This record gives sequence, C-alpha cells and structure tokens, in this order.
Amino acid sequence: MGITTIGTQKFRLKGLNKQEDGLNIGAIERIEREGDYKPTKEFTHLVELLQAILDDVNIFGDDEKNFDSAAWISYRFAEILPLRIEDKQKCLEIDDPIIRLNFLEPLIKMIRESSQQ
Repeated sequence: MGITTIGTQKFRLKGLNKQEDGLNIGAIERIEREGDYKPTKEFTHLVELLQAILDDVNIFGDDEKNFDSAAWISYRFAEILPLRIEDKQKCLEIDDPIIRLNFLEPLIKMIRESSQQ
C-alpha cells in the first residue's frame, strides 16, 4: 500500500476490529503530552554521549537538536539504540522523560560494555 505516517501524539490502542475487506479499524485513547524540562545534572554524561553519537552519524541538523529537552534526548536514545523490542516498547510507554532516562541509563551502560568486549 505504501502508506507513510508521522507520529504526532501518543495513544493507547483500546480495541481492534478487522472488516470483511481486511481493513483493521482501531479504537484509541489519546495520551496527554508529557511535561518536558531540562535533563538534570545526573544525566550530563548521557547528553554528552548523545551529542557525540549524533555528531558522528549526522542524522539531525543543528536546528533539530534539542539537548535542553529531557524528552527529546530520551526519545532519540530510544530511536537509535539497538534495544530489544520489549525494552523499546517499555521505554516509549513511560510518560516522564526523567523516568525514561533512568530506564535507559543501565541499558546504555550494558550496550557500551558489550561493544567494548
């Protein structure tokens, strides 16, 4: 079909029905936008790591980068890290960016350690 979408808001799938023609129709519940704030000092090393990664791979322009946003930082890590699908899903379900960074921190450490072996 070649359908392309752009996600603009989180939602929770409440139900799904398959029509006779095979089209799936879902009922959703919109999830309120989470609060956003600067990452706390305890995450300075993660901010610096993400800056280094993004500078290396050059996938975002300078005007797109927002290192003052804990939400933006945590979503970028969820986007680019080689996470197990279960961990990625759990990460994206977390509605607070600081809690999301706390969830990601040990996973990032584990990925870094395994890549250095």
